Amino acid sequence: HGLFQRIIETRMLRASWGAPGTLALLRWKREPQHCGILTETGTMVHAYGRIGRCVEHRLNDVWRARIVQHYAFRHVEYPDGVLEATA
Repeated sequence: HGLFQRIIETRMLRASWGAPGTLALLRWKREPQHCGILTETGTMVHAYGRIGRCVEHRLNDVWRARIVQHYAFRHVEYPDGVLEATA
């Protein structure tokens, strides 16, 4: 795991799938370096540096292929099966 992913894992819980409200960790090249929050409508909200604002994208196959891992925010209720089982 890269540094960004290790930092996220100290603060969030691994999710087994991308439920609305979970964070998607994204990779463009080697290490994951970006993230977005999934919505109920099949989109993802994230910061887009080139235009200097947050945007909402449809979560198509191109975006899905960039997802490395889903994470859940602590103290947020999610549907059953979202959080990964811990040993």
